[in-house]
Amino acid sequence: MAIHPTRSGYTLIELVVSIGASTVLVLGLGSSMYLAGQALAPSELLTNTLNATEVLHNLTDDVQNAIYLSEHTDNVIEFVVRDMNGDSVPDVVRYEWSGTPGDPLIKKFNYGSPVQLIDAVQNFELKYNTRSTTEEFPPSLIESEEQLIGGALISFSGTQRVSAIYEAGWPGFYFVPVIADGAESWNVTKVKLGLSQYDVSDNGSFYLQLRSATAGHIPTSEVLEQTLVLESSLSSSLTLKEFNFSAVKGLLPTDRLCGVLQHLDGTYSGKVKSHYRNGEPYAHAVRSNNQGSSWFSEEDEIVYHEVWGTYYYGSDNGMTVDRNYFTGLNVTLQLGNTTESQVRTGIPLLNSPELLVGLWELDFDNDPLTADTNFDNLNDWSLKEGGTFDTETLAQGVWESDESILRTAPDHDFLEPTTVVVRLRATTTGGEGAVFEMYSDWDNSNAFALRGRVTRETNNTQTYTAESQSSPGVWNQVVRVENLPLDFIEVRVVISPDDMNHAQFLQGNLLDNYTYSRVSTDNTKKYVSLYESGCDAEFDYISIRVSEQPE
Repeated sequence: MAIHPTRSGYTLIELVVSIGASTVLVLGLGSSMYLAGQALAPSELLTNTLNATEVLHNLTDDVQNAIYLSEHTDNVIEFVVRDMNGDSVPDVVRYEWSGTPGDPLIKKFNYGSPVQLIDAVQNFELKYNTRSTTEEFPPSLIESEEQLIGGALISFSGTQRVSAIYEAGWPGFYFVPVIADGAESWNVTKVKLGLSQYDVSDNGSFYLQLRSATAGHIPTSEVLEQTLVLESSLSSSLTLKEFNFSAVKGLLPTDRLCGVLQHLDGTYSGKVKSHYRNGEPYAHAVRSNNQGSSWFSEEDEIVYHEVWGTYYYGSDNGMTVDRNYFTGLNVTLQLGNTTESQVRTGIPLLNSPELLVGLWELDFDNDPLTADTNFDNLNDWSLKEGGTFDTETLAQGVWESDESILRTAPDHDFLEPTTVVVRLRATTTGGEGAVFEMYSDWDNSNAFALRGRVTRETNNTQTYTAESQSSPGVWNQVVRVENLPLDFIEVRVVISPDDMNHAQFLQGNLLDNYTYSRVSTDNTKKYVSLYESGCDAEFDYISIRVSEQPE
């Protein structure tokens, strides 16, 4: 039986070979583990992109329903949204980056402590999309002085020829108004004719009518206004008689009129100065021989007439006011050092908040001195005389004014287009009434001084009067409207500093545009104020919006 010896270890060669093989195996496993680790752990680029995307997603949720942007720059946006935390009060959200690469992106909620959203930001850039609307205010119409606009001055020298006014004979005249080029409308204020009685024993009468004219220069059946003429009121000889008209107004420059002497009663009712010659295409006689059933245009003849009136022409005080609204926001956020980590998004602003540099608003539901409508964390109103507001003067959203003067705060120059809406009324007679007063368009110590007053009259109506200053401290009437109801009167004023012009609205209707000038003013009056003067007054609402004009 053969005996084999037992091995107690590896030879040196075997150990060397096994160590070499183990080394290769370990290196292979390490590479595999590294590759697997790389596949499982996100890269820095991917991490930065995901983090930036999450921040922009949250910003979108916050800002898309903004109702007001209180601050908007390339690196900061502060905005107001309706209640987010259940306290029934709008909330203020702020995103802010210093602009220095490596500084954090910060968020604040209702002016609270800042929260770092991202520790180190390389770029946070905001760009704003806007749209513009234009409110146009046409130039005012200025009324001319009363002047002769039809016919010619009547004289009674020489041989006098006349036309009889009787049942089968109605004389008249056609005329083209002589008004200035560019006139927009015209009015008739009076007509003068050379008239006499036909027979002193016959007391007839006739109508002097103004009618529209056809293209054939004859009267239509449309009587614009008429006045009764009694033959007994006329002299036995031709004299110049004047008749006033008040309803023939607002005629277009292309409108033509006829005067008709329509017999009413008596065999004859009078005589009118005329001539069988001297007619012109723009002023001549017309005649009916069948009580107005048909008419003849007698262009060679004339019934002498003077038509007096006024016309309206446009001034140069038209104005336009541009208002701008945010429609969207383009945001770029970069966390890493390379631009590959930039994330961009566009965010629609669903409420299109208006661009404003000033905003004040009161509905008098609460103490006005606590209002912060523009959400700048400052009170919007104060009392001119200082102190606290008496909330006992508030009742159902109305301020029953006392002797206090309520004014906007802080001071403001009102250099941009400014729109004021106020509802006010006087509840007793006397004094200057319920008043809003403002100083705008400041240039050093000069400003546009304006006030609107509502006074109560003894006949249980109200009167609105707007006044401005053309010299320091002296108020001059701009416009006055009487016979207003006793309800709250809504006044809207739009001021355009670029045009040095302002528009006045009453109860939603445009009264007119009015130019203004600045006067030397106490530069502590950079505000709008409400107060009563010499009576009891109430205020229901006020809004002041100062529009931001993009550069």
